Amino acid sequence: MYTLSNYRFENWARNVRSKPHTYFLPDNTDDVQAIVKRAIAEGRKVRVVGAGHSWSAVAATDDFMVSLDKLNSIAHADKETLQVTVQGGIRLKHLHRLLYQMGLAMQNIGSISEQSIAGAISTGTHGTGLDFGILASQVVALKLVNGVGELVELKAGDADFNAAAVSLGCMGIITEVTLQCMDLYHVEEVATPVLFEDMTSNLLTWAKGAQHPKVWWFPHTKHAMLYSYTKVSDGIRDTFAKQYIDDGVVSKLLFRGFLSMGHISHGFRPLVNRVIGTIFLKKISRVNLNYKVLNVPMPPRHREAEYAFPLDKAPEVLNRLHTLINTQKLKMNFVLEVRFTKADEFLLSACNGQDSCYIGFYYAGEKNWNSYLKLFEEIAMEYSARPHLGKEFTVDAAYLHTVMPGIKQFNALRQTYDPHGVFENGFTQQLF
Repeated sequence: MYTLSNYRFENWARNVRSKPHTYFLPDNTDDVQAIVKRAIAEGRKVRVVGAGHSWSAVAATDDFMVSLDKLNSIAHADKETLQVTVQGGIRLKHLHRLLYQMGLAMQNIGSISEQSIAGAISTGTHGTGLDFGILASQVVALKLVNGVGELVELKAGDADFNAAAVSLGCMGIITEVTLQCMDLYHVEEVATPVLFEDMTSNLLTWAKGAQHPKVWWFPHTKHAMLYSYTKVSDGIRDTFAKQYIDDGVVSKLLFRGFLSMGHISHGFRPLVNRVIGTIFLKKISRVNLNYKVLNVPMPPRHREAEYAFPLDKAPEVLNRLHTLINTQKLKMNFVLEVRFTKADEFLLSACNGQDSCYIGFYYAGEKNWNSYLKLFEEIAMEYSARPHLGKEFTVDAAYLHTVMPGIKQFNALRQTYDPHGVFENGFTQQLF
């Protein structure tokens, strides 16, 4: 097991930093158990970090920080049940390729796959589609090391499973996950630009009829982009040149360049968004492997908040945000993203008990972010929306206890799995 005493943690977005007392890279589950027991003996806390892709301070700690990067392999695959057991530290992008080699795939994935599997399910990461739950919905079993150093195995349907699967690392360190996969599939992407007003008027009908629907809207533009992703049996209908130009040159280089122009002067931002919209707002039709289509290129660094709104309120909320941005003259410089997720029973899930529309509020840079976030959250609170706990939010525990029906039950159960509070940090203490 590798340890480091002068490690400095910084998350991907560079908005969270901490200086752990000791950084651990365990080789196996025995090492993980030893770390927890040592923390108890020394009166220290333990937090696990994956890719550091959470915008919240969920992983930050001044005590023990644990990375599961060495626990990154497939432990077992059952070709009859299509269930695959993986170690908790495996990155999703690596897992997709390994599943591809076995002729398998995850049922649904998010926009990016930089995260570890344990981190992704623990923070409620999701894709899109009203027939699909968050990523944790694909988990059929898991193993974790609890707050006294014991290895606990839970299966879907067990009394504590819906707390442990989405737990922010508060019930233990997830060392192994068993996923219900499916046969390898291709995805057809169809993207169509529509007027913003037409998008909101037809949003619910369209979202309920599409398999994997998504909306992108660049504020200060008249059009939104409707993305529809459908599982198909067809072969690949895509080209390397198209992927290189669209995903590489356009998405990365041009987008970053125009964002830089917007940083020079806030007055440029509406014009910049209109130029970006002109480039991106074009019809798209292609077919490729699931993860090559459902994933998008890594975006420029930005700040990100995301709230799950009641599904039927989505058109109204989007119109409210459109009015807010225009009347308050907010100089937004990033896409606003809309996705949809099926109701679930995970205690800390933003979709607990209700089909939801996730609205992502994104912004590149620091200037004005806090004031813009406050305005977004004021609207979110009017609709009792629930924050994605892996992203930025400022609402307090009193609000969360009001809108998240499972949080009280989770907190009680958390204390039985972690009686010494070894998995706490400032972030979790504020939540509970």
